[in-house]
Amino acid sequence: MVTTANEQNSGTDADVSICLYGEKGDTGLRTLESDKNNFERGRTDPFFIESDDIGPLRGIKLECSGVSEIAVVKINDSWKCEKVVIEDPKRGTYTFDVNTWFDKAHTTKELTVDMAKVGRGVAYTVEVTTGNMKGAGTSAKVFIMLHGSKGNSGKIDLENSPNNFGRGSVDTFDVDTEDYGDLTHVTIGHDNSGFGSDWFLQNVTVRNEVSSKEWHFACGRWLSDTVDDKLLVRELKLCDQPARATVYTVSVKTGDTRGAGTDAN
Repeated sequence: MVTTANEQNSGTDADVSICLYGEKGDTGLRTLESDKNNFERGRTDPFFIESDDIGPLRGIKLECSGVSEIAVVKINDSWKCEKVVIEDPKRGTYTFDVNTWFDKAHTTKELTVDMAKVGRGVAYTVEVTTGNMKGAGTSAKVFIMLHGSKGNSGKIDLENSPNNFGRGSVDTFDVDTEDYGDLTHVTIGHDNSGFGSDWFLQNVTVRNEVSSKEWHFACGRWLSDTVDDKLLVRELKLCDQPARATVYTVSVKTGDTRGAGTDAN
Protein backbone atom coordinates (compact mmCIF):
# COMPACT_ATOMS: atom_id res chain seq x y z
CA MET A 1 0.00 0.00 0.00
CA VAL A 2 1.23 3.46 -0.90
CA THR A 3 -0.02 6.55 0.94
CA THR A 4 0.18 9.99 -0.67
CA ALA A 5 0.68 12.88 1.75
CA ASN A 6 -2.33 15.00 2.66
CA GLU A 7 -0.71 18.26 1.61
CA GLN A 8 -1.46 20.79 -1.11
CA ASN A 9 -0.32 19.62 -4.57
CA SER A 10 0.98 16.31 -3.17
CA GLY A 11 -0.93 14.11 -5.66
CA THR A 12 0.53 13.16 -9.03
CA ASP A 13 -0.38 11.93 -12.51
CA ALA A 14 3.18 10.68 -13.11
CA ASP A 15 4.18 6.99 -13.26
CA VAL A 16 5.15 5.48 -9.91
CA SER A 17 7.20 2.27 -9.72
CA ILE A 18 8.65 0.10 -6.96
CA CYS A 19 11.26 -2.63 -6.65
CA LEU A 20 11.43 -4.94 -3.62
CA TYR A 21 14.84 -6.34 -2.63
CA GLY A 22 15.21 -9.51 -0.59
CA GLU A 23 17.90 -11.98 0.47
CA LYS A 24 17.14 -14.20 -2.54
CA GLY A 25 16.75 -11.54 -5.22
CA ASP A 26 14.39 -8.77 -6.23
CA THR A 27 11.08 -8.23 -8.02
CA GLY A 28 12.43 -5.88 -10.65
CA LEU A 29 10.97 -2.41 -11.08
CA ARG A 30 7.15 -2.69 -11.24
CA THR A 31 4.80 0.11 -12.30
CA LEU A 32 2.09 0.67 -9.69
CA GLU A 33 -1.29 1.06 -11.33
CA SER A 34 -4.70 -0.13 -10.13
CA ASP A 35 -6.98 2.86 -10.73
CA LYS A 36 -7.03 6.02 -12.86
CA ASN A 37 -7.14 8.05 -9.62
CA ASN A 38 -4.07 6.50 -7.97
CA PHE A 39 -1.82 8.78 -5.92
CA GLU A 40 -4.39 11.47 -5.12
CA ARG A 41 -3.80 13.73 -2.11
CA GLY A 42 -4.35 11.89 1.20
CA ARG A 43 -5.21 8.59 -0.48
CA THR A 44 -3.90 5.09 0.32
CA ASP A 45 -3.67 2.90 -2.78
CA PRO A 46 -3.34 -0.91 -2.58
CA PHE A 47 -1.30 -2.83 -5.15
CA PHE A 48 -0.53 -6.53 -5.61
CA ILE A 49 2.83 -7.80 -6.88
CA GLU A 50 3.24 -11.42 -7.94
CA SER A 51 6.83 -12.64 -7.79
CA ASP A 52 9.07 -15.56 -6.93
CA ASP A 53 9.96 -15.67 -3.26
CA ILE A 54 12.69 -13.05 -2.77
CA GLY A 55 13.28 -14.07 0.85
CA PRO A 56 13.23 -11.74 3.86
CA LEU A 57 12.87 -8.14 2.72
CA ARG A 58 16.05 -6.06 2.69
CA GLY A 59 14.82 -2.81 1.15
CA ILE A 60 12.75 -1.05 -1.47
CA LYS A 61 13.36 1.35 -4.34
CA LEU A 62 10.59 3.86 -5.13
CA GLU A 63 10.62 5.79 -8.39
CA CYS A 64 8.39 8.57 -9.76
CA SER A 65 9.11 8.93 -13.47
CA GLY A 66 7.71 11.00 -16.30
CA VAL A 67 8.22 14.18 -14.31
CA SER A 68 7.70 17.15 -16.62
CA GLU A 69 10.35 19.66 -17.59
CA ILE A 70 7.85 22.32 -16.47
CA ALA A 71 6.97 20.74 -13.15
CA VAL A 72 6.73 24.16 -11.51
CA VAL A 73 3.71 24.80 -13.74
CA LYS A 74 2.22 21.31 -14.03
CA ILE A 75 1.86 20.65 -10.32
CA ASN A 76 0.46 17.16 -10.88
CA ASP A 77 3.88 15.98 -12.06
CA SER A 78 5.45 16.22 -8.60
CA TRP A 79 4.44 13.89 -5.77
CA LYS A 80 4.86 13.58 -2.02
CA CYS A 81 4.80 10.03 -0.71
CA GLU A 82 4.01 9.69 2.99
CA LYS A 83 4.57 5.97 3.49
CA VAL A 84 4.78 2.55 1.87
CA VAL A 85 3.50 -0.61 3.56
CA ILE A 86 4.72 -3.99 2.29
CA GLU A 87 2.72 -7.00 3.44
CA ASP A 88 4.56 -10.32 3.25
CA PRO A 89 2.16 -13.19 4.05
CA LYS A 90 5.06 -15.30 5.37
CA ARG A 91 7.02 -12.73 7.32
CA GLY A 92 4.81 -9.82 8.40
CA THR A 93 4.30 -6.17 7.54
CA TYR A 94 6.99 -3.58 6.79
CA THR A 95 6.07 0.10 7.11
CA PHE A 96 8.44 2.61 5.50
CA ASP A 97 7.97 6.27 6.46
CA VAL A 98 8.99 7.91 3.18
CA ASN A 99 7.89 11.55 3.69
CA THR A 100 9.64 12.65 0.49
CA TRP A 101 8.82 14.93 -2.42
CA PHE A 102 9.54 13.45 -5.86
CA ASP A 103 10.13 15.98 -8.62
CA LYS A 104 12.38 16.61 -11.62
CA ALA A 105 15.50 16.76 -9.42
CA HIS A 106 14.57 13.82 -7.16
CA THR A 107 12.92 10.89 -8.96
CA THR A 108 14.18 7.95 -6.86
CA LYS A 109 14.22 6.98 -3.19
CA GLU A 110 15.83 3.86 -1.70
CA LEU A 111 15.06 2.65 1.82
CA THR A 112 16.56 -0.28 3.71
CA VAL A 113 14.63 -2.59 5.99
CA ASP A 114 16.29 -1.17 9.11
CA MET A 115 14.37 2.06 8.38
CA ALA A 116 11.03 0.23 8.52
CA LYS A 117 8.68 -0.65 11.33
CA VAL A 118 8.10 -4.39 11.21
CA GLY A 119 4.89 -5.87 12.49
CA ARG A 120 2.30 -8.50 11.92
CA GLY A 121 -0.25 -7.82 9.17
CA VAL A 122 -3.94 -7.72 10.06
CA ALA A 123 -7.09 -8.48 8.11
CA TYR A 124 -10.08 -6.30 8.99
CA THR A 125 -13.67 -6.86 7.93
CA VAL A 126 -15.60 -3.61 7.49
CA GLU A 127 -19.40 -3.91 7.53
CA VAL A 128 -21.41 -0.87 6.42
CA THR A 129 -25.19 -0.63 6.89
CA THR A 130 -27.23 1.80 4.78
CA GLY A 131 -30.53 3.10 6.14
CA ASN A 132 -33.82 1.61 4.93
CA MET A 133 -35.74 4.70 3.90
CA LYS A 134 -36.52 6.37 0.59
CA GLY A 135 -33.42 7.76 -1.08
CA ALA A 136 -31.03 6.30 1.53
CA GLY A 137 -28.73 4.55 -0.96
CA THR A 138 -25.91 6.26 -2.81
CA SER A 139 -24.09 5.89 -6.12
CA ALA A 140 -21.11 7.93 -4.89
CA LYS A 141 -17.65 6.52 -4.13
CA VAL A 142 -17.33 5.79 -0.39
CA PHE A 143 -14.12 5.75 1.66
CA ILE A 144 -13.17 5.04 5.26
CA MET A 145 -10.24 5.73 7.58
CA LEU A 146 -9.57 3.54 10.63
CA HIS A 147 -8.11 5.28 13.69
CA GLY A 148 -6.62 3.32 16.59
CA SER A 149 -4.13 3.30 19.42
CA LYS A 150 -1.31 2.46 16.96
CA GLY A 151 -2.07 4.96 14.20
CA ASN A 152 -4.47 5.32 11.29
CA SER A 153 -4.97 3.65 7.95
CA GLY A 154 -5.24 6.64 5.67
CA LYS A 155 -8.08 6.76 3.16
CA ILE A 156 -9.35 3.34 2.03
CA ASP A 157 -11.84 3.11 -0.83
CA LEU A 158 -14.78 0.77 -0.16
CA GLU A 159 -15.69 -0.81 -3.47
CA ASN A 160 -16.26 -4.44 -4.43
CA SER A 161 -19.55 -4.29 -6.35
CA PRO A 162 -21.44 -1.80 -8.56
CA ASN A 163 -24.43 -2.31 -6.26
CA ASN A 164 -22.78 -1.27 -2.98
CA PHE A 165 -24.66 1.00 -0.56
CA GLY A 166 -28.19 0.38 -1.78
CA ARG A 167 -31.19 1.17 0.41
CA GLY A 168 -31.29 -1.18 3.42
CA SER A 169 -28.14 -3.03 2.37
CA VAL A 170 -25.33 -4.40 4.51
CA ASP A 171 -22.05 -4.31 2.54
CA THR A 172 -18.93 -6.16 3.68
CA PHE A 173 -15.36 -5.30 2.69
CA ASP A 174 -12.07 -7.10 3.39
CA VAL A 175 -9.22 -4.76 4.29
CA ASP A 176 -5.69 -6.16 4.61
CA THR A 177 -3.42 -3.67 6.33
CA GLU A 178 -1.24 -3.16 9.38
CA ASP A 179 -2.43 -3.44 12.98
CA TYR A 180 -3.87 -0.16 14.28
CA GLY A 181 -4.47 -1.48 17.79
CA ASP A 182 -7.75 -0.82 19.57
CA LEU A 183 -9.88 1.32 17.27
CA THR A 184 -11.14 4.61 18.72
CA HIS A 185 -13.10 6.08 15.80
CA VAL A 186 -13.54 5.95 12.05
CA THR A 187 -13.82 8.67 9.42
CA ILE A 188 -16.20 7.84 6.59
CA GLY A 189 -17.45 9.86 3.63
CA HIS A 190 -18.08 9.94 -0.10
CA ASP A 191 -17.13 12.05 -3.14
CA ASN A 192 -20.69 13.22 -3.95
CA SER A 193 -20.44 11.75 -7.45
CA GLY A 194 -23.13 10.18 -9.58
CA PHE A 195 -26.89 10.58 -9.70
CA GLY A 196 -28.48 10.27 -6.27
CA SER A 197 -25.33 10.72 -4.21
CA ASP A 198 -27.09 11.55 -0.91
CA TRP A 199 -26.51 8.70 1.55
CA PHE A 200 -28.11 7.75 4.88
CA LEU A 201 -25.52 5.75 6.82
CA GLN A 202 -26.91 3.66 9.67
CA ASN A 203 -23.74 2.24 11.22
CA VAL A 204 -20.29 0.72 10.67
CA THR A 205 -18.82 -2.38 12.28
CA VAL A 206 -15.11 -3.26 12.04
CA ARG A 207 -13.74 -6.67 13.02
CA ASN A 208 -10.08 -7.66 13.45
CA GLU A 209 -9.96 -11.18 11.98
CA VAL A 210 -6.71 -12.00 13.80
CA SER A 211 -7.76 -11.02 17.35
CA SER A 212 -11.56 -11.38 16.75
CA LYS A 213 -12.09 -7.97 18.35
CA GLU A 214 -15.07 -6.02 17.04
CA TRP A 215 -15.87 -2.32 17.17
CA HIS A 216 -19.20 -0.59 16.46
CA PHE A 217 -19.67 2.97 15.21
CA ALA A 218 -23.16 4.45 15.05
CA CYS A 219 -24.18 7.15 12.59
CA GLY A 220 -27.91 7.36 11.81
CA ARG A 221 -27.50 10.51 9.70
CA TRP A 222 -27.26 11.72 6.13
CA LEU A 223 -23.99 12.30 4.30
CA SER A 224 -25.21 14.91 1.84
CA ASP A 225 -24.58 18.45 0.69
CA THR A 226 -28.32 19.20 0.50
CA VAL A 227 -29.93 17.78 3.68
CA ASP A 228 -29.20 17.38 7.39
CA ASP A 229 -26.11 19.49 8.25
CA LYS A 230 -24.74 19.17 4.68
CA LEU A 231 -21.63 17.16 5.59
CA LEU A 232 -20.15 14.62 3.17
CA VAL A 233 -17.65 13.26 5.71
CA ARG A 234 -18.36 12.21 9.29
CA GLU A 235 -16.23 11.09 12.22
CA LEU A 236 -17.95 8.24 14.07
CA LYS A 237 -17.16 7.54 17.70
CA LEU A 238 -16.97 4.10 19.28
CA CYS A 239 -20.21 2.75 20.76
CA ASP A 240 -21.25 -0.43 22.59
CA GLN A 241 -23.41 -1.96 19.86
CA PRO A 242 -24.64 -1.27 16.33
CA ALA A 243 -27.26 1.43 15.89
CA ARG A 244 -30.67 0.03 15.07
CA ALA A 245 -33.37 1.99 13.31
CA THR A 246 -36.56 2.64 15.25
CA VAL A 247 -39.77 1.96 13.35
CA TYR A 248 -42.66 4.26 14.20
CA THR A 249 -46.27 3.63 13.22
CA VAL A 250 -48.07 6.82 12.20
CA SER A 251 -51.84 6.70 11.78
CA VAL A 252 -53.56 9.58 9.99
CA LYS A 253 -57.36 9.92 9.86
CA THR A 254 -58.86 12.13 7.15
CA GLY A 255 -62.01 13.99 8.08
CA ASP A 256 -65.36 12.60 6.91
CA THR A 257 -66.63 15.72 5.22
CA ARG A 258 -67.05 16.64 1.60
CA GLY A 259 -63.75 17.63 -0.05
CA ALA A 260 -61.63 16.52 2.94
CA GLY A 261 -59.46 14.08 0.94
CA THR A 262 -56.41 15.09 -1.08
CA ASP A 263 -54.11 13.83 -3.85
CA ALA A 264 -51.25 16.05 -2.70
CA ASN A 265 -48.04 14.73 -1.09
